[in-house]
Amino acid sequence: MSQNIFIILVASQGIVGLAAFCALFFVSAPYGKHSRPGWGPRLSSKLAWIVMETPAVLVPPGMLLALVSNPNYLGEIIQWIGFALLTRSVAAWAFALFTFCNIFPRAVQNHRWYHEHFSDYPEKRKVIIPYIF
Repeated sequence: MSQNIFIILVASQGIVGLAAFCALFFVSAPYGKHSRPGWGPRLSSKLAWIVMETPAVLVPPGMLLALVSNPNYLGEIIQWIGFALLTRSVAAWAFALFTFCNIFPRAVQNHRWYHEHFSDYPEKRKVIIPYIF
């Protein structure tokens, strides 16, 4: 009985997802914010996507990228530790720890991949913690 319910739930989720996927080809939805008159300029979804995602493609020279292979991961860890310090809650510290435990292995794998695929990758650049690891 429970397996049948599971199959029905998974199938209905797939049907709803497929319907939403098809509907979004015809519905103009704002990207990255709620749409309401007076909330800034109106952009088409495609232009808004380009504006929002372009900074992720452009890599600024220097800064943390000169010190670590994964500055985005380092930034996320710093943000969650800062949040935990400000809230002083066990849940926030647990989330910061979970984030570190989740991101750190990926950072190590990314660092290895960079060294394997780019012969001129800087040897002094660390994985995720500047000057240490």
